Amino acid sequence: MNIKDLIRLLPKKKLMLLLFFKIYLSAFNVFFSWMMQIALESVLEGFMGKQWLIASIGMIGGAITYILIDYFFKITLKQLFQSLTNSLSEIFIGYCLSNREFLANTDEGKFLAFFSNDLDIIGSYIEFGLIPLLDMGIMLLFGVFYVTIQSWHFGILFIGVALGVFMVNRKLSKALEENFGIYITKNDTFIQFIEQVYHLIPSFKFFDTHQWFFEKYTNYVNDRREAFNKYNTIYANLYTITEGMIKLMDILMLTVGLIFVSRGSLTLPVLIGVRNAGLGSILYPAGTLPELFRYYGQYRVSLERLSISISDEGSSIKLEDQELANPIVLPISLQIKQVNLSDDRTLRNIEAQLNPTGMTFIVGPSGAGKSSLIKILMGLNQNFEGNLFYGKQLFDPTHYRFGYAPQKNVLFRASLRDNLTLGDKSISDNQIVEICQKLNIWELIKCNSNELDAIYEPGHEWSNGQMRRLNIARALLLPSDMIILDEPFSDLDLENQHRVIKIMRELSVNKPVVLITHTFDFIRAEDYIIKVGDINVLD
Repeated sequence: MNIKDLIRLLPKKKLMLLLFFKIYLSAFNVFFSWMMQIALESVLEGFMGKQWLIASIGMIGGAITYILIDYFFKITLKQLFQSLTNSLSEIFIGYCLSNREFLANTDEGKFLAFFSNDLDIIGSYIEFGLIPLLDMGIMLLFGVFYVTIQSWHFGILFIGVALGVFMVNRKLSKALEENFGIYITKNDTFIQFIEQVYHLIPSFKFFDTHQWFFEKYTNYVNDRREAFNKYNTIYANLYTITEGMIKLMDILMLTVGLIFVSRGSLTLPVLIGVRNAGLGSILYPAGTLPELFRYYGQYRVSLERLSISISDEGSSIKLEDQELANPIVLPISLQIKQVNLSDDRTLRNIEAQLNPTGMTFIVGPSGAGKSSLIKILMGLNQNFEGNLFYGKQLFDPTHYRFGYAPQKNVLFRASLRDNLTLGDKSISDNQIVEICQKLNIWELIKCNSNELDAIYEPGHEWSNGQMRRLNIARALLLPSDMIILDEPFSDLDLENQHRVIKIMRELSVNKPVVLITHTFDFIRAEDYIIKVGDINVLD
């Protein structure tokens, strides 16, 4: 994704309107300098006639117009920023949904860092980088033109200083970008640590871990602070050098200008007009270069971290755009010779077959690799050796839909309906009620006055078993070619376990159903078993 890609995501009409506003705002300082010069010349000549009146009306009218246009410019800019941020978020989510290898190699903390930091930086570049760059370019163009017409000596002087400021900023900006990359990586590590701690907080109260936690926390904070301080020092140096050069130029220009005036080479009104235009439209815009280079460096770092490309204008990868194969009608031979996991109880030489219908149980002790095997089947783990075959062809999991309930319950801050359907409008309320009744969860939903419109909030008084059944209900409601439940019986009492297995057997008549479990309690003679652990396959 480059700058052209970002611009293509913006609404064209609002972008053109923004450009019109910006041209006026950027040219206003030169216009004001010109009007001021005309008014001063009229005053010094002792004739405050038509020219003075036109200049005064021009300055007052221009200032009022400036205020109004600046107001609408800022509103339009914020609307464009919001539109761009929404588009980038949609693209990123689509990218994640279509790129299972990315998900497999990205933990929760890193994902949140990408989503909250990098996308915001890329979106902010339009507002704080690209638009100010456009502003500076237009102001420099008008400013240099006006100053050079009035005095070519000052025109050359201003151009030379502006180029000098640019070269200094460009040189130091490379170090600025490099150190921002170091800082944001340290920040990622800190966020990942906090995310991991959050999940382990319930365990902290049973163990005396406070000292260890604060030692680790202090180390991560110090690493992040050190990286930020180095980055901030480079930026401070860049900003100080730039401001110093501009202040020096201001004093030099005023001194030289007064000499020219005393010699009669320049009139005082021209000097005041040139100084006002030179400062406001050349030097002060050049003074924003440190900030522009800072945002550009952050943009490049975040873009490199995300590595997202856009192939079509304003498009994003959506799950429904993927071509789905027909429901599975042939046996799938799942052959895995070696899975490269860090755990020494790794999957090795698994030979198994998933039939087009029926129940398949993946059983084994905790940590043996049951969930890893399922992630390979679903395409969520690419780090393995071996092949998955669909008939005689390689099995591509991206072409199939999986009704999946993970081991960890996942519910969103949204309505219960949205939690169960994930926005799929084809799923009716009657279907939801039917599945929830079978899973013995509907009566609990009915207790809420809003029923399916009730908003789930983290910390709501749902038990683990109730949340488990909601997750299973979602897996059954969404269209799928295969149903996979990871430890569906955990958190459930015996009665609800029997309810779940009954529903699974009903569904397995028409599609394959895979259950991950560490017990043999519900297995029948006709079921297929993949045992992960001491024995690879049990027929």
